[in-house]
Amino acid sequence: MTFLIGKIQAKNFKFQKTVWKAQEDIAKKIPNVFLVNTDNVDTDGLHFTTKGQLELGKLFAEEIFKSIAKSKNQSAKK
Repeated sequence: MTFLIGKIQAKNFKFQKTVWKAQEDIAKKIPNVFLVNTDNVDTDGLHFTTKGQLELGKLFAEEIFKSIAKSKNQSAKK
């Protein structure tokens, strides 16, 4: 099963860098977990805006397609 994590973008969040590091570590250590970069997704400073949520959906879909392709390539090599 594939799991996607959207990188948090809460401005003025005291622990933002700590959470980013934890998100990155999890995506590196656990198979089929991927971190979706949301650096350019529109927010109101705390939450994703409607426009941002739509963009986030596209980014998640792109990551799912990449993970499917990666999985198929790994299966073909076996």
